Amino acid sequence: MKRKYFSILCVLIVLVSLAAVAVRFSVGLGKKGNERPIIPLKPVVTVELPDSQTIREMERLEAVMPEFGRPLRAERLSVDLKLFGYQPVRKGTYAAGEKNILLRPDMNYSLTLAFWAGAKRFCVIDGKFYQEGMYLPDGGSILTIEPSRVRVRKHGFTEWIPVGRPEGSRNNNERQSGEKM
Repeated sequence: MKRKYFSILCVLIVLVSLAAVAVRFSVGLGKKGNERPIIPLKPVVTVELPDSQTIREMERLEAVMPEFGRPLRAERLSVDLKLFGYQPVRKGTYAAGEKNILLRPDMNYSLTLAFWAGAKRFCVIDGKFYQEGMYLPDGGSILTIEPSRVRVRKHGFTEWIPVGRPEGSRNNNERQSGEKM
């Protein structure tokens, strides 16, 4: 559309709007001012009341309802959020640094074999062969090898890893008294 026709179009829109308002007022003048349009009434809905036994049961449950929103602490199930990168902090699994708190690193090692050969001690961790005193790929070091367990230090934390422990499980009772937390 050309620019010169915009003004004609605007004038037409204004005229149509004024005509619509005039028609509305002319129709409304024939009616009395205090009359309201008749709105058809909706049918009344009837609801049957439950029997007295059901009402008593509802009153009993009404008193218990707030407890459903707050389950007992012992009944709460833990949710495994490891898939999303969450690492839970267990009580006693941190140590104070100079100005910050150091969290216990993951020591999810799979120890399949530990043995001695004379004065030398060997183990197989995560399918790789190690000797006492060697370093693991993730920065941990093997401190002590015993026939049934291996002591690993990682970022200042020490933990005994028993032979055959499934990967990802940790038991807080595995630490011996006197070990540094």
